[in-house]
Amino acid sequence: MGGATLINPILLNKNMVKSKKQEEYLMSNRNPFQNQRRENNRMWKGGIRHTSTGYILILKPNHPKATKKGYVPEHRLVMEKHLGRYLKENEIVHHINGIRDDNRIENLVVLTISKHHAQHRKELWEKTKSNKKLLKKTRKNMSNSARKRTETRERDNKGRWL
Repeated sequence: MGGATLINPILLNKNMVKSKKQEEYLMSNRNPFQNQRRENNRMWKGGIRHTSTGYILILKPNHPKATKKGYVPEHRLVMEKHLGRYLKENEIVHHINGIRDDNRIENLVVLTISKHHAQHRKELWEKTKSNKKLLKKTRKNMSNSARKRTETRERDNKGRWL
């Protein structure tokens, strides 16, 4: 049968290359998107990514805290610029209002890891406390018959709520 033979470059090692033509073919087709990286790609967004958790990442491949792909959270960069130094290993940037893509300097504060955890425990406690107050108000506003229904629910013989 005539025609070009397709060779898998993964299975091919240098000793198996039969001709210069085959080698050129393999080298040209190894990565067809090689020239379409970053700025050359039509999907390039200027080195800015948004994570599924709400943070904004900026491309800074030479930064000491960059990911494998070269991205650093924007809130770290904003705080480092404000402080004039890199953040230490035990420092975390906390968003005061809890909005992860609000990276204004007024909304950011540097905390140690332990103080950051304490801050979140405090916020959770205040949220729980306000929810308990709201629950008390709701129960207080309920009629006596509705309160009795919610407090003394019964089950049938199969364990289902009546």
